[in-house]
Amino acid sequence: MKQKLLLLLATFSFLSTQAQITLVNPEPDFQITLACPPCMVSNFFQIDLDGDGTPEFRFRYDFDTGDSPNLHIESTFDFFNGIETSVVNVPDTGLVQALSQGVLINSSTPTSFTSEFIATELEGSNAEFLNTGDQYIGFKAEIGSTIYYGWILVNLTGNVFTIKQYAFTTNPNGILTGQGGALSVSQKELETVKLYPNPVVDVLNISLFQSDFNPTYFQVLDLSGRIVHQDKFDISNGINCNSLSSGQYILQLVEQNSNVKRVQSFIKD
Repeated sequence: MKQKLLLLLATFSFLSTQAQITLVNPEPDFQITLACPPCMVSNFFQIDLDGDGTPEFRFRYDFDTGDSPNLHIESTFDFFNGIETSVVNVPDTGLVQALSQGVLINSSTPTSFTSEFIATELEGSNAEFLNTGDQYIGFKAEIGSTIYYGWILVNLTGNVFTIKQYAFTTNPNGILTGQGGALSVSQKELETVKLYPNPVVDVLNISLFQSDFNPTYFQVLDLSGRIVHQDKFDISNGINCNSLSSGQYILQLVEQNSNVKRVQSFIKD
């Protein structure tokens, strides 16, 4: 047990020093009651990894037979547009596997992808999620040349499904379930700040959807937390990224008087 704990701590330390992790906290926890009617609710929670406004994952539920709901986590893409998403599955069942805290998700983690969507259930013959407390879903997503590794913390008690938080990284070494990071992005930030294009080659454009937030300057940080670029913020000009090397960065938009910040991550090609 001691050796396993030391190995876990060493792995956590290695991953923490090598990459930035984006942790997203819905405020408050997202919760939905599975009921019939309505016997199907699509897209009730969506996850957008690259900040382009288009989600890579979405949740839905339906009642196929009887009174038992089937919960699905789906991909919004297929193989033909260069985007592939998958989740960690119970072997040979097609069902999502419930993961405990501290499980490593990386390039060697077995996952499943089936054409247009992931036909996997959170409740089914395995019943790994139903009335078992908080559990993790592991996922991978390949968007262009960038691969994301992440986890989603969920709870299914009775017919109430809760999504508590999720996190992801582009570090090829992966992420541990439950592992967060210095960068914490709230669901509000994801909804009020959009970056495009992302990945970016030259100019990063920004759209703001919060009328009472008026940033006066911006900071671009690398994954070590070092400020590599900062200037006055002018939404009409965007942010010139030509001087940045390829990689992942953190953008902070700051209101100077109130010190209110909005944080987003982006990738420089």
